[in-house]
Amino acid sequence: MPSFIPVRRSQVFYQIKTPLYIKKDNGEFILYKAENTRIDSGRFDQERCPQLYIPEHIKAAAYEELHNNLKNALQKRIEANDTRSVKAALNEIVNESFHEPLRDNLQILPETLDIIYQEYSYSTKLLRNISNFQYGGTTVVEHSVNAMLLVLNYCLFHGFREEDTKRYSLGALLHDVGLTKIPGPIVQANKKLTDSEFAIYKTHTALGYNIIKANMEAGAIIAEGALEHHERLDGSGFPRGISDLSFEGRLIGIIDSFDQLTNSEKRHRKKVEPFGALKRIQHEILTEGKFDKEIF
Repeated sequence: MPSFIPVRRSQVFYQIKTPLYIKKDNGEFILYKAENTRIDSGRFDQERCPQLYIPEHIKAAAYEELHNNLKNALQKRIEANDTRSVKAALNEIVNESFHEPLRDNLQILPETLDIIYQEYSYSTKLLRNISNFQYGGTTVVEHSVNAMLLVLNYCLFHGFREEDTKRYSLGALLHDVGLTKIPGPIVQANKKLTDSEFAIYKTHTALGYNIIKANMEAGAIIAEGALEHHERLDGSGFPRGISDLSFEGRLIGIIDSFDQLTNSEKRHRKKVEPFGALKRIQHEILTEGKFDKEIF
């Protein structure tokens, strides 16, 4: 009897070539949608979005179709200059990529960044418009996309080489991937963490570094941002408390702090407007030397 694996509900409308199955109460799998057909959204909604499955032996082809269709959807939204839906498509791609299996899913991100770079490298106005939609989101996925767009904008503005721009931007996109391995209640806590909770939280930097190195080709050259984005030039950061930071660590550290201040509101910390966030970071540069003054 063939084995079946579940499909996330957000993926089912991207599976056209792939047949989808439903599990009956007796454990039997029956065909829900034939191959080379689109799912009936009305029926799917009416049946309260049932859990669907694919045969495990076609998993590789199903993932390839999913990735291609996600990228095609992003490409069309970019060509239409629809900045809100581009941001939504990016969030969707990153959300899918941050789930297991990481090795398969993370491979789509460099290709996605290539699409963005080629379309936007001469269109910084549109890029700025996308960045302006960052305020109000709080999820790890939204924060990751925000960080990537801000770093990409920074690199394009300063005329960085294409190779470096892609590397730094991809590092920003993945800087918090280690949070996918931290318990949800700690990541989503709307309070100041206890010492023991914060000790667990701090491990996400090393976890992210290891995830990127293990699951991506040439991962070692983009993993520094994940490891160092909470380090500070005065040695007060974590996980190692070092002050000699890579450029990626210094750049993503500022971008990460800016987006957290403007984008994330917790019970013990109100979010602030962009100018207020810049003033706060500037104060930490002038009084404590935490961030890179030249990058700022």
